[in-house]
Amino acid sequence: MKIQMLVLANSKKSGGRCLAGIRTDTLEWVRPVALSDHNEMPTDSCFNSFTGKPIRPLDLVELDISEAMPLKYQRENWLSNPASIKFLTKVSVEKAFPKLETKIDNEPWFLRDSSTKIDPAVYRKYKTNAPSLALIEVASAELLTNQRKSRRIHFRHGSTNWDLPFTDDYYQGADGKLERSLLCLSIGEEWQSSYGTSDQKWHYKLVAGLISLPPIEVTPLNTSVADSLLAICERLFQFTPYISEERNQFGRFATGGWFYQGIATLKCEFCGNSGLMVFRKHFRKYAREMHYWGIVCEACRVGSDSKIFTKKFVRQLDESLETIQPVKSCCHECISNIKNF
Repeated sequence: MKIQMLVLANSKKSGGRCLAGIRTDTLEWVRPVALSDHNEMPTDSCFNSFTGKPIRPLDLVELDISEAMPLKYQRENWLSNPASIKFLTKVSVEKAFPKLETKIDNEPWFLRDSSTKIDPAVYRKYKTNAPSLALIEVASAELLTNQRKSRRIHFRHGSTNWDLPFTDDYYQGADGKLERSLLCLSIGEEWQSSYGTSDQKWHYKLVAGLISLPPIEVTPLNTSVADSLLAICERLFQFTPYISEERNQFGRFATGGWFYQGIATLKCEFCGNSGLMVFRKHFRKYAREMHYWGIVCEACRVGSDSKIFTKKFVRQLDESLETIQPVKSCCHECISNIKNF
């Protein structure tokens, strides 16, 4: 079967390369593998035949895959003919991001603890269909080379600071600070460290690919027409709330379309004080008119979406505000839809 794949990783692996990406037709993860000792793809098959340079993240390639060859720790493996890999074109980050954004995982299962490795017994003991590839967005990161000449990448995701191997040896950027980026995470095969005395093997968590993203353009806070959550809060209440980068909240709250609904007397999850300012943004889902949540504490000035709260709490918040200021009475989209009905 011939498919097209947007490459998100071309990283080093025992005996060759680990190539991974997303199918353009189904947006499913694919890791092409060969019948070799470590399922690696031959190094020479992972080069752009036009330029003679390695295939890079955001390259669009065509290849043949014949059958699924999942391992317990790498379910996305597909047997592929290495000679069939053909470079098609380079895709710009601006064009690729809308689709890649749908694949961003805000909470990959293997980042839910702070360990940098996984005991193989986890896969031997339990039947699992857990993914071994994930795409995350980070606000910043740092590349460095340690004393063992191994390249590492530091980044923060959720509440954890990570220090993981960076296995994209074709990446030509210098060590140092990185701005907003997409990271392709992978779980490696069983590996035994040569620096210890234990014969314990581990599956290490890796960063196999990196894509730099353009900075988020924030609407200037001093303009009267700005309708990002950040701008409205600054204009109405003279402060800019602290927003976590988790789930790309800052990026969403910096976009337009938000409006202020009102203030509720419920207690803040962060500081325990009463007074939650509620902002909303219109969207449609399955032909239904719906509204995103932006919740800012008047006391500690921390802002968040609704995901940190329980469904019961959000329902109480909704009910308390609807009696004072129904969301459809202050949403320009809803008002316009009523007028045009």
